[in-house]
Amino acid sequence: MRGFHVHATHTDYLLIAEGAMFLGMRDLRKGSPTAGMVDTLTITAEEPFAVTLPTGIGHGFCFVQPSMHIYAVSHYWDMADEFACRFDDPEIGIDWPVASPLLSPRDDAAGTLAEMIAAYEARIAELNR
Repeated sequence: MRGFHVHATHTDYLLIAEGAMFLGMRDLRKGSPTAGMVDTLTITAEEPFAVTLPTGIGHGFCFVQPSMHIYAVSHYWDMADEFACRFDDPEIGIDWPVASPLLSPRDDAAGTLAEMIAAYEARIAELNR
């Protein structure tokens, strides 16, 4: 599983080439007409489509079967643009299809949604100075 993340400066593009992915999203953009809304998608290679995740859309994904995905970004990856929280923080509001997924050490050690939002908003304020 790729834990729950948000970016301030780059857009993500996702496509499944083989298998299937469960994608969970939450709009974290202040002032957005969809702020706070949650949505999920299951993307399969059998019925492929690409997903664009703009800045401010928190997202996490897990693979419910062996899969291959294409993951592109609009800008060169920058650690200062990577904010994460625990995928299972109940405040996210996503019912994930797995209870105990394999996580990277960074995703496993991530904090709360509130902490992630605070760091993301501080980065947005810094960029707008």
